[in-house]
Amino acid sequence: MSILKGINVTRQFGNSKKNTVYALKSVNVTFEEGSFTAIMGTSGSGKSTLLNIISGLDTPTEGTLFFNDIKLNELNDNELTDLRNKYYGFIFQFFHLIPVMNVMDNVLLPNYFSKNNENDEILKERALQILKELNINHLSKSFPSELSGGQQQRVAIARALINNPDILLADEPTGSLDSNTSKLVMEQLKKLNIQKKQTVIIVTHDATVAAYADRVLLMHDGCVVEDELLIGIEGQEKKVRYLSNLLNDMGRK
Repeated sequence: MSILKGINVTRQFGNSKKNTVYALKSVNVTFEEGSFTAIMGTSGSGKSTLLNIISGLDTPTEGTLFFNDIKLNELNDNELTDLRNKYYGFIFQFFHLIPVMNVMDNVLLPNYFSKNNENDEILKERALQILKELNINHLSKSFPSELSGGQQQRVAIARALINNPDILLADEPTGSLDSNTSKLVMEQLKKLNIQKKQTVIIVTHDATVAAYADRVLLMHDGCVVEDELLIGIEGQEKKVRYLSNLLNDMGRK
């Protein structure tokens, strides 16, 4: 069952012949519930714009976007904010943790802006369970400055999960990490997808990262030029080579 669907989604910047730029050009895309999708492409291909639009952080110039049966185009700013906080979890490249708050308070932060009336103790128990699943529950009272990059990103993942979102969105989640830490973070996201049936959508330029997904959308000049399923390719290294070749072939066109 599809959880997100975009129909003829276009994002235009500028309104004259001289300064008009199309970040997205009539993109049609569907994301299935419980799927793991990577959106790849070079800088300026439109991948981050697509992520912003499917998350409701930006609005299309033309086209329609559905979250389940909800038409996002018809929601006002307050309604979009409520929808994002209830159904979406966000992971960013630079963590965006609050330095004066400890790990527990950072994880609980999204709940302060929600209309959730859950008991504080229940929320803390949930946060500790999420931190335990990410192997960082022993750091609940630590501050961001005391953590490694990988630990901070796992805190960011826990924060994204605290309100039990339907969709987890990640924009270059390993962009600030070394290769070993990137592997650890991606394995955590894959585990969430498999064990909890979490719908995951990531934006990346890295074939090694995209290879953790089951499906890859390859973007170029604001269009989806390839829609590839990786399920039939066995082994992480073969997936990386396959995706790297796709990127190279696109670069030669």
